[in-house]
Amino acid sequence: MSIRRSLRDRSLWAGVVPFLILLGALAYVPFASQQATVEAALGRELSRHRLLVDQVARRLQAHGLHMDACVGRLADLLASVGPEADRMQEELRVTWDVMAAQADGDGLAVIDASGSILAETGALADADPRVRAGFLDVIRSATRDRGARFVVWEGADRGVRLTHWHEASAVAGDPAGIVLATVRLDVLVRGLFGGGPFESGVSFTVTGADGSVLLHSGLAPSGPVEGARMAAAACDSCHASFPVRDRLASRIAGGGRWVVSGVERVVAYAPVGFGGQRWTISASTPAREVVRPVAQQTIVSMSFTLAVVVMLLLFGLLLRQSHIRRIRLEDALAAQARVLAVAREKERLDAELASARRMAAIGEMVARVAHEVKNPLQYIGTAADLLAGTSKDPAAVELVGDMRTGIRRLDAIVTELLDFSRPMRLDLAPVDVNGVLAEVARRVVAADATLRLDLAEGLPEVRADGYKVRQVFENLLRNALDALPAAGKGPREIEVSTRPGQGAFAGGVAAGLRDTGRGIAPADLERIWEPFFTSKTHGSGLGLAVVRRIVDTHRGEVRVESEPGRGTLFTVSLRADPRG
Repeated sequence: MSIRRSLRDRSLWAGVVPFLILLGALAYVPFASQQATVEAALGRELSRHRLLVDQVARRLQAHGLHMDACVGRLADLLASVGPEADRMQEELRVTWDVMAAQADGDGLAVIDASGSILAETGALADADPRVRAGFLDVIRSATRDRGARFVVWEGADRGVRLTHWHEASAVAGDPAGIVLATVRLDVLVRGLFGGGPFESGVSFTVTGADGSVLLHSGLAPSGPVEGARMAAAACDSCHASFPVRDRLASRIAGGGRWVVSGVERVVAYAPVGFGGQRWTISASTPAREVVRPVAQQTIVSMSFTLAVVVMLLLFGLLLRQSHIRRIRLEDALAAQARVLAVAREKERLDAELASARRMAAIGEMVARVAHEVKNPLQYIGTAADLLAGTSKDPAAVELVGDMRTGIRRLDAIVTELLDFSRPMRLDLAPVDVNGVLAEVARRVVAADATLRLDLAEGLPEVRADGYKVRQVFENLLRNALDALPAAGKGPREIEVSTRPGQGAFAGGVAAGLRDTGRGIAPADLERIWEPFFTSKTHGSGLGLAVVRRIVDTHRGEVRVESEPGRGTLFTVSLRADPRG
């Protein structure tokens, strides 16, 4: 059936493979042309980025020079006329009008030598109290320092600002005060880039002299640059692996293509001086945005190619319709055959269930019979003991001895039947497997065979039912003795060994019992665990069934390996604790 199905599948695919080869050949042509087109598009985009950052850097530097000139002129005026509030307010208003026409100013302020505000104008005068508090912190910092100073700070409105101040000194050399100018750096840079990345298609970054990120166009969901300064630390985690970061900090113009956070980007950068600061401004675009139009053209071409191939495939499939119908018929017949197989399996399982029920009924009957037989056996045994003690006739004593031997054998069989039929309960306690095994082996084997002990040292105790563990080893050793050849007919050796448990029985103990007996026939290896199965002329056939039941109740494992004529090995594995 498998060969027939393989031939059927091969014939079905015989017409499909040529079409797949044709599809690959047709797809290669647009793919090859796409590669050249993509490289050209990325080159043009890099040139556009370099031109853009160069223009923005020059314009930003011009704004910085203009702001510095305005602040310096006011500082000179303050040094010459002193803190005349009315005149300073007028000059401040005129300067603010000039400055606001050239840059995105945020405020101007004149501070006297004591730190009091003589005059101020611009948005900061009426700003949010939290933004105002940040501005006052900058004023206090400017009052403490000397000379020209600059600081980039962020207000509570998440606006990134640059404050630049000049100190004014009186004729006598005493400080006359300071003049501060503040601009919204984020708004200014965004305007120079043509309204932000969502309008120009370019993301920008402003990097400080130490390589830290001052502005980034992609940080805040509300806009391209709002909140950039506050989130600069998060942005640094991305730019820390940026291959061009050291070049940005070194203020060298350049550009190229790099992978940033797993995305290839076209990047151009240029140095810029603003308000006394030396920065680097960069612009980038994901390469996938550049190649998207090319990819769309390739998709159209591939779609057309695919449509042609699909039409050819459909034509071939129509020709093979009769073949497909035949395959479906074969599949339907195979499904019916599987249903019949399931039905036969159900019949087999039903028969096994009925057999199991019969065995359960037989077991219950055997348990009742054994229970009824055990008491009379005890009475007969007691009577035989009394006769053995009172009789003087040697022949009678010998007869009573044979009777007592038979009674013991019957009692052992009845005990096995009762043990096998009762529900098994475990009385768990720490058990030294080495000690139990050595004691049972020496008692059972005695002088009937050569006993070899190979017991591993340092084995842990296991929690088990000591009486039932003894019963397991005793049953296995008695079976080993029965399997040994008669004296003089071959070696009569029994080897008992222990080792630490492995795998699921790690922390437990594994015990091995090997004999040099006749072995077990391969056909009987699975049946030896069945109740009442035996190949011996005596015994109940329950010994190994009881062994399996006890070991299973301990959640252990018993395995058998045998070779006819070479002997048998039984391995019993016990867990450290069957409850674990």
